Amino acid sequence: MKKKWNSHMRDWASKWLDLPPDVASEVPRIEWIGNYRLRVENYKKIEELTEKSISLSTKLGSLEILGSRIVVKVIDPEVVIVEGEIEDVRYRSKK
Repeated sequence: MKKKWNSHMRDWASKWLDLPPDVASEVPRIEWIGNYRLRVENYKKIEELTEKSISLSTKLGSLEILGSRIVVKVIDPEVVIVEGEIEDVRYRSKK
């Protein structure tokens, strides 16, 4: 019931404040800066971390970041910032 209420309130706030739907929702938001930094919002947890890849779980699926010298520079409950030589980003939706 609480999740349904939160979702309803986010939708209402988005419409009332004339915000894009992605701003008020819990979907993953990815900002890729050059080939060296990736900022991911609304992740659930880090599934796997190696020097060549990082896998993040999100509400809608999983996100895999591939490259070399991959490190997590910032991690907090809402945002993770990954740095390194990023070569590829793959997204797999939940089925």
